[in-house]
Amino acid sequence: MTARTKATSITTKTRLEVMKRDGHKCVSCKTNDALTIAHVWINRSHGGKGIPENLCVLCVKCHHEYDNGKKHEQDFQRALIQGYMLAIYGTPDLNKMKYQKYGESPF
Repeated sequence: MTARTKATSITTKTRLEVMKRDGHKCVSCKTNDALTIAHVWINRSHGGKGIPENLCVLCVKCHHEYDNGKKHEQDFQRALIQGYMLAIYGTPDLNKMKYQKYGESPF
């Protein structure tokens, strides 16, 4: 496992912490069926770390819309989910949420 893979993965402990924080429900539609954990501010594919400040609970349907929906669906989902995260953590520290090698710029 590379250092990047390890940093962007979501541990069982973190997964449980995020589930508890979000009430074991999708933060978008409030269902408790088919739940996943989603990267919010920085996607895993872009080096987003698997830390609670960058994660939330979404059902499979909402996660799909968040990642792959039509632009208006994605914009709505992002505004809703990011608003939820802002209420909990305030303004995100994106440097903290992105994996970077020693001495490398986060963006």
